[in-house]
Amino acid sequence: MKKLVKITSIAASGFLMIIFGFIYDLLFAGIPYQDTTPAIEATWQFHRSIADAIYKVGAILLIVGILFTPIIWLKTQNSNSVDKN
Repeated sequence: MKKLVKITSIAASGFLMIIFGFIYDLLFAGIPYQDTTPAIEATWQFHRSIADAIYKVGAILLIVGILFTPIIWLKTQNSNSVDKN
């Protein structure tokens, strides 16, 4: 059961990272200005790349957590049924 909680928490942390990436994107990168200076464009690109990295890590954690949750759940169910017999 503890393994299932750990795997579920991985999926939950991935979901939270995606939300934090979205918040970071809104607060720091936001919508780029039209006809910006190169300095403002560079700053926007920097913050946008950080938000993209947060999105990617969060998506990977979410996918891994979602994929492994049924596998771990089935293993715990099988081990519990063997222990009862």
